[in-house]
Amino acid sequence: MSFEPSNHAHLHTMRRALERIARQMDGVDEARFLTDLYVADAVALQLSVVGEAARRLTPAFKAACPTIPWRRIIALRNLIAHEYERLEPARIWVVSSEYAPDLARQL
Repeated sequence: MSFEPSNHAHLHTMRRALERIARQMDGVDEARFLTDLYVADAVALQLSVVGEAARRLTPAFKAACPTIPWRRIIALRNLIAHEYERLEPARIWVVSSEYAPDLARQL
């Protein structure tokens, strides 16, 4: 696994964004998440940061971690950044409440 300085910096960015998601989600249930645009928007921004940092990781690093769904992480970032009108808050809820904690543990 390649721990080039750039990979280290991008992993740090991902971890920091995932920590922010965890703080933003603390005490928030699905009903509140789906109606509180401030929380949903803040979480979506941090998911975008995670995806951008993942995109910048070297191909060798991503290949060395095949259990992490890199393409899906990056695709979500692209959806948030470029196709936001298709963004479904329920999808962001699932990603942030189920998948983000798992990703944080893997990193």
